[in-house]
Amino acid sequence: MEPASVYRPGVHPQDTEDIAFEFMEQEVGRLDWRNNWPKVKANLGPDGTRRKVAAWLRYMGIEYDPNLIITFLDDMVTNRNGNWR
Repeated sequence: MEPASVYRPGVHPQDTEDIAFEFMEQEVGRLDWRNNWPKVKANLGPDGTRRKVAAWLRYMGIEYDPNLIITFLDDMVTNRNGNWR
């Protein structure tokens, strides 16, 4: 992962994608991501999922809206045909 200084506060589609991929790799697991992400969400619930993403962002030193990451990952699971990145 690139240093947190690379990510500037704000909403940039490429940042959302990069951050979401990194979160998926580090916290969810990319080998079976299509199944892992829904399981994480089901286990944590909506508030728990948001807290988990927000905690990871803080840990990484990234100022970013966790809801954007969650939405991106939800869309990725729905719209991508099993391809990683």
